[in-house]
Order: sequence, then structure tokens, then C-alpha cells
Amino acid sequence: MKIKFFSHKFLTHILTSAISGTIFGIIGLLFMTNIGGNYGCHPFIDFLFKSRGYESCGLLGLYGGILIGVILLLFLLSRGKYKDRTYIKINKIIGLIFAFILFNLFLGGAFIGYEVFSLPMIVGLFFLYSLILAIIFSVILNIKN
Repeated sequence: MKIKFFSHKFLTHILTSAISGTIFGIIGLLFMTNIGGNYGCHPFIDFLFKSRGYESCGLLGLYGGILIGVILLLFLLSRGKYKDRTYIKINKIIGLIFAFILFNLFLGGAFIGYEVFSLPMIVGLFFLYSLILAIIFSVILNIKN
């Protein structure tokens, strides 16, 4: 499905896949950190990330989860035939999620005494990485030949 750049459909593809990538990245980080801490990681993965055990497996899970989350949701959205009203409803829900993310990222840590690099900041960085990948893959999928 070819769509115009900077339309509400294009914006929906980018933002929903970025949120999906963040969620999958966090799940992959937690899952692979657990595996790496209990069983160790493959020596090539340790060499690739210049660390050992749970650190290298956790990074592999993070990057792999973000990549899988972004590509999976973009694939599902590009295959579906949704009406314009559906995209507008999805954009409203995404707006609420973004407000929540931005509140936690910039103000949430101040209310409960977090340091500068706290959990909301780390999730924000995961989201930024997911957003960059989502923009790249959305542009690649929607370039008109």
C-alpha cells in the first residue's frame, strides 16, 4: 500500500511502530539479560558487544527486540486495509500515549526522586532509537517507484 508522506496514515505507521519497537525492545532486554545471566552468551556475541554474560545478551535482546517490533508492526499495518477514520482514532490514542511518555520522561522522575539517568530516561532513549528505525523503514516501504 503506497501512501503519501506526511499524511495521517504515514504518521500512524511511524508512531505505532516506534511504540511497538520500544515495547519489544524492553521485553527482549529483560528476557535476554535473564538468559545471559544464567547461562552465558555465545562467544561471538560477547566479542561483538565487548562485554560478557548478561550485558552482551541484554544488548542483543534490546536491539533485536526493537528491530523485530518495528518491522512486525509496519508489516501488519501495511497489509491491513483500514479506513481513514481508523487511522485518526489510532492517532488520538497515540497522542495520549505520547503525552504519558513525555510526562514520565521529563517530569515523572523529578516527582519521585530519580537521578538524571533513570528508568524514564532510558525508556525515552529506547523510544528514540525505535523512532529512528520506524522512520527509516516507513520511508523505505512507501517510496513510490
